[in-house]
Amino acid sequence: KYLIYSFNTPTKPDVGNVEVVVRATDNAGQTTEQIIKLDVSDDTEPPVIGMASPAKNLELYPGESFEVSGTATDDYYVRDISAYFVTEQGTEIKVPWEVFTPTERVEQIRVANPASLGSFVAAEKRYVDYKARVRIPADFVSHAGKTLKFKVRASDSGVNHSDSPSINVLIKIDTEAPVIQIKTPTALYD
Repeated sequence: KYLIYSFNTPTKPDVGNVEVVVRATDNAGQTTEQIIKLDVSDDTEPPVIGMASPAKNLELYPGESFEVSGTATDDYYVRDISAYFVTEQGTEIKVPWEVFTPTERVEQIRVANPASLGSFVAAEKRYVDYKARVRIPADFVSHAGKTLKFKVRASDSGVNHSDSPSINVLIKIDTEAPVIQIKTPTALYD
């Protein structure tokens, strides 16, 4: 029997090589093992990420949400797309996606093969188109009246990441006290 298996190459270790252990066991319980040593090269090209929306600066209260969309691309693999706010002091605050919908696609760059009638794949680019929603955390009341930057970060399977252009998000101050209206029971005495 033949077995074909593929996987993403792990990140290059700081010391040593990556070893893959292949083990086969037959019906009689006999096992054979083969170790393959891989020389993993550094992934030196960071992913590229864009943010198509929001395209304009926003003014929102803590607890409100907004839509985010864009595209990330890498020569090998886009592992993660994350949302960040950045304070005026430069502190990054990672926030969770309320909704995140990625659509992955691969585009091949083909080159004519002069030795035949066909072509061969010279390179591949991996794309992730994303649509998402971010909710401003309730504890951002501590940032009320301040303008934060919002950006999206893409990471690949190596050690690379890149950030989208950012937009400004003014965290609005809630100055109105809540109003209580009792509808039932109605007042018995006036």
